[in-house]
Order: sequence, then structure tokens, then C-alpha cells
Amino acid sequence: MKFWAEEWEKAKKSLSNARLRKLFFTGKKDIIMTRRRSILPIFLPHLGCPNNCVFCNQKTIQSKPLAPTELINLIKNMHYKKNNATIQEVAFYGGTFSNIPDDITLPLLDVIHKNFGRDIPIRISTRPDAIDDRILAKFLDMGVKVVELGVQSFNDDVLKLSNRGHDSSCIELSLNLLRKANLSVGFQIMLGLPGDTVERFIATIEKTIELKPDFVRLSPTLVLKGTPLEKMFNDKKYKPISIKESVQLCAKAKIMLFNACIPIYRMGLLLANETGCGQENIVAGPFHPAFAELVDSYISFQSILQTIKNDKKVNMVSISHNSRDTSIFLGQNRSNIARFLEMGINIQFEKNDQLQRGWFQINNKRYCIFH
Repeated sequence: MKFWAEEWEKAKKSLSNARLRKLFFTGKKDIIMTRRRSILPIFLPHLGCPNNCVFCNQKTIQSKPLAPTELINLIKNMHYKKNNATIQEVAFYGGTFSNIPDDITLPLLDVIHKNFGRDIPIRISTRPDAIDDRILAKFLDMGVKVVELGVQSFNDDVLKLSNRGHDSSCIELSLNLLRKANLSVGFQIMLGLPGDTVERFIATIEKTIELKPDFVRLSPTLVLKGTPLEKMFNDKKYKPISIKESVQLCAKAKIMLFNACIPIYRMGLLLANETGCGQENIVAGPFHPAFAELVDSYISFQSILQTIKNDKKVNMVSISHNSRDTSIFLGQNRSNIARFLEMGINIQFEKNDQLQRGWFQINNKRYCIFH
């Protein structure tokens, strides 16, 4: 409880930035589609990756390169489905882009440049140990503007137990190289890896805040079929983090990053896209198709609790919220209402679309869920 009280005090200083507040609440989607802007995602699961991390299954993951003709069809289908939205960025997700052979990447880039011009910004994902001056020069020639680093953790024991193949100093070195090249950098962070603890995960978030990446993605660790992690799980050498703990930890991380003005682009995994396999391949772990919503729901619960906790006589509270936020305030299966009832508090939620998303009102006073 002390954490929430302290972090909410810090959050008050961040609320003047309306753009950042909106970004934190709604999240930035991997595919942003309007008539004015869209991002084309191209998934290359495990291509170019030289390592076998314990959470990854090289045999299950489909690592067949995307052919240029397939990319052309993808572009056509995307335009058809999205009313010919103007694509302003192309994103290569998955794999280690900097290690993928040129005979795979260059034909794809040729298709992209022919369809969208050579000035189209490119976003790629890669490993911290796959960055050097030669690769940076290649990135700049390709038109890369954003690099997402698979950081996962800043704890060296966690990195070693996860068989990442590098230590935390490598992450900082690659970050410095990317910044010298004036590239935007995002961190991909996992919680619940082998050897991870609450303290180690929070320390990773604190280190992230110190280094100030442009954005962060958070993903709970899942045990997938055919991975070394599955064997560790079956041998009782690894215990997955629970869905409850992962939601609470991600909620804490989101508040901490919000206070540091570092946006989270997404929480949780899109299985088929990012791991190359579907839900049927999950053996254990905190998977939920609406994981980010669970986190925001928990944050809204804590926010309301912090707002009303000083009123010792309270037993019924009427709260207004934007109708699009109903599931976040009520919680999935009305879980937030149940939490308050267990505390002897009867919450009555009412819809009010004059309120901004992420805001609620009590007794004519408005609060942001990050207040």
C-alpha cells in the first residue's frame, strides 16, 4: 500500500502532459490505423537469432523468411482492409534483424521502397549483442529510425539463467551506440524469467528509468512447448509467475514509468505474431488475451482506493467514468466491484462521456487513474 501512496504523489507532477497521459492510458498499438496514419507490421519470428534462450523454441517457431511476393500481397490486403490508410512506418518484429542475411532483408526493403518511397521510416527488433558500428551504418542506409532492443532484464543472473548470451553491460553499450546514431530506442522487458524476483524486476524498471529509452514493452514469461523452460518447469526447477502477481508487478512498473515520462507501447504478448506459435503451445504461465486491460483495471482499483481511503465513514461511493472505460473500472467479471465489496465499500459506477478516457469523477471532483 505504501508503494501506491508514494507513486501516486509522484504521478501528480506528470499529469500536466496531456499527450503523455493519453498515450499511457490508451497504449500505442502495433498497428495504428486511421485515414491519416498506419504502421505496417512484418513479423520475422526467430530469423537471425544466434542463441537459444530458455523461453524460446527454435523448432516450433516458424522461421521461414517472408518472400517478397508475400509482402506485396500483405500490403495489398492491408490497404483493402484498412480503407487505403496511408502507411507512415514499416515495422519488422521478431527475430534479430541485424543478423538476418542481406539476401532476405534487401528484397523486402526493395518492395517497401517501391510501394512507399525510400523515406518511409523503418522499425526493427534486435539483440543488444548484435549492434556495432558496421550494423549501425547498414541501419541508417536502410532508413531505420527505431530500434527495439530485447533487453529482458538488467540482472546478470537472470540473463545467464535465461541463456541470453550477454550481460547487462552489453545492453548499455548498444544503447549508447544507437543514441550516437540518433535512433529512437525501445526496451522489450520480460518479468518472471528464471531467477527473477520482485526486487530484481523492480530494479530492472529502475535501471530502465535511469537509461530513459523512448518506450518500453512489458511481457510476462510464458512456458512454451519444446523449450528448455518447459523441461525446467517439468523438473520443478522453474515456477512461473502467477497471473495475479504479474498484473500487480506490471501495474507498479506502469506507474513508475509514467512518473518518469516513459510510455509503455504494450503489455503482454501477441502469441502467433511474436512467438510464432499459438495458445495451444502454452504449457504454463500468466497468459491472458486482455492482459493490458487487467493491468489498467488493477490500476483503476488502486487509484479509486487511494482517493477514498481517507474517508473512514465511506460505505457507498458513486463514480462516473467514460463509457469506453467500463471494463477497466468495473474489472473483468466485475472483479473491482467484488474487491470493494470485500472491503465493505459499495461502488456504484455511472457512465459519463463528458469525461476523458482514463478519468473518473467523485462528488463533482475529477481524477485521472494515474493521479
